[in-house]
Amino acid sequence: MEMEHPSPTRPEASLLDAEWQRLRDLIGGDDRERVRQLTERLAHLETQITIERERHSQLRHRLARLRPVLTVGVAAAVVWAGFAAWQHRRLARVASVLEEIPGLVILQRHAGSGSLTGLRDSLGPDPESFLTERGYDPTDFRLQFAPYASQRTQWAEQRDRDRAKQIDGIRQEFVTVVGDLDQARETQRRQDLESLTRAVFRLAFPEADGLVELALENDRWKVRGNVEEPLHKRIVAEWPHLGLPGDLDTSDLHIASPEALSRLQQDIEAITLVYLSGTVEWSDEGQRQAGRLSRLIRQHDDLSAKLGKIPSAIEVHSLPMMGDTEANAIIENERIAHARRHLADSAGLSSFRLLPGVRDTVFQDGRVGVYVLLKPASDTVTQQP
Repeated sequence: MEMEHPSPTRPEASLLDAEWQRLRDLIGGDDRERVRQLTERLAHLETQITIERERHSQLRHRLARLRPVLTVGVAAAVVWAGFAAWQHRRLARVASVLEEIPGLVILQRHAGSGSLTGLRDSLGPDPESFLTERGYDPTDFRLQFAPYASQRTQWAEQRDRDRAKQIDGIRQEFVTVVGDLDQARETQRRQDLESLTRAVFRLAFPEADGLVELALENDRWKVRGNVEEPLHKRIVAEWPHLGLPGDLDTSDLHIASPEALSRLQQDIEAITLVYLSGTVEWSDEGQRQAGRLSRLIRQHDDLSAKLGKIPSAIEVHSLPMMGDTEANAIIENERIAHARRHLADSAGLSSFRLLPGVRDTVFQDGRVGVYVLLKPASDTVTQQP
């Protein structure tokens, strides 16, 4: 009897084909052993067919349960791929914007983390601020740029200019320091020279100690004081033979005589203390003359004492200003008070020797400011209450 073949589309088809071929081989004989073997084969075949059917059913059931999961997975993969592409394009745009900054170099891009790493010139604009100005939110990205000194950029040129300024400043400071050192050495040399000269002068003229002042002015030795003869002649005659540098100026070295006292008074009364216009502040020349006035008054006092005379009283006069106004009168009185304070401090004049100030009403040709007149000591007594 001919058996019906299973459908080739069913899972057990290949197995049936193989078993059918074996059955044909067995049926080829008519002994009972072969019939028994055939029966066992048929039973085994039925069991195998049942197992294959169960496996096929389970497989279809599993595929049915996995189909939604696979669908979601495929959809997620498509969405993720789209997001990654969008993130990559956005990061590329941001990188392109940042590369507009001179000296900024992007070395690595990571689209997944949205990070950009590279180098930036420390003199250039801040990347985050630059992105904000371009309409991007810098917090959406991870920016990591190490500082470096760029080349052939505007920042490199600025760095060169700054370096040139620093070098010039250092050079200028060096010149200043060297100049200060030279000036300090010159000052020290001058001080040493004055000390040595004074020491030699005291050894040569011990009797002049305390009577004569020696000062170096404009590379000339200025001798000031009041001495008697023959000391005055000795100083003038022996100075050139001391071997000291500089010339000797003895114009302020006076002989202790009434004539010398009279010449000192003339020198004192010829001095004018010049003020800045409309103020009670001395001009540069006024300051120099104020120092000279104090020095001559002290010499006059010393010479008066040597001659046995009472030191003269001092009367401060203010020359009139242009315009007879109340404001001018106030300034003239303030100048008198200013000159009196100076003489009291620098020349050591007591209030008894400083007579009340006088405001002149008559102009003196070419003379403006303040001057003093020396009065006999008797005027001092009569002026006191």
